[in-house]
Amino acid sequence: KQKTAYEIGVRLVGSEMCIRDSSSTAREPRWQWHALTAGLLTRGVSPKPMVAALAGARVERRRLFHGWLAVAIGARTSATEQGEVSFLWTTARGGLCWNLDPEDLWAELCADVDVGRLRVEAAHAVRATTARRLWLGAGGHIGLAWPKTSRAFVQLQAGLLAPLLRDHVYLTPNVNVHTTPAVVPWTTLGVGVRFP
Repeated sequence: KQKTAYEIGVRLVGSEMCIRDSSSTAREPRWQWHALTAGLLTRGVSPKPMVAALAGARVERRRLFHGWLAVAIGARTSATEQGEVSFLWTTARGGLCWNLDPEDLWAELCADVDVGRLRVEAAHAVRATTARRLWLGAGGHIGLAWPKTSRAFVQLQAGLLAPLLRDHVYLTPNVNVHTTPAVVPWTTLGVGVRFP
């Protein structure tokens, strides 16, 4: 049977539409996860700025929002006339973020929570001792990642944290070495990988 030009045209259009639909669906995974390692700089955990190592991951939903969780550990020693005081800080930091969509960068706006421990040890001092304190805090941060679409990326984060427990560290006789401030600023710079 001889086919008309109209019948052939309709079949070609239908075939082309099916190919486009299947390819667009394959490009948009519902969930993505990212791994990240970074250096963290914070002020307020110890008398002087502290550098910490951070490693974490995040799970993203259709590029709209994501949850993230990381672990950080840092140490700093401060010397006074009465002795040395060492601070060891370990914390788990997590949060929920809204993904922003600038043209060339990947950006996030996040609410964060910290749960960890602060270990303070006095050495070469009168009545040298070690104290372990619970570290709790809440805050937020903004983050930028570049490039936006490649698997590997560089990320910068900057945020503020409000400690829920504010400690006072003293050395005998009644020398105040450190008081936890009401707001602790922090920033990270690191690299990450997107999967898949």
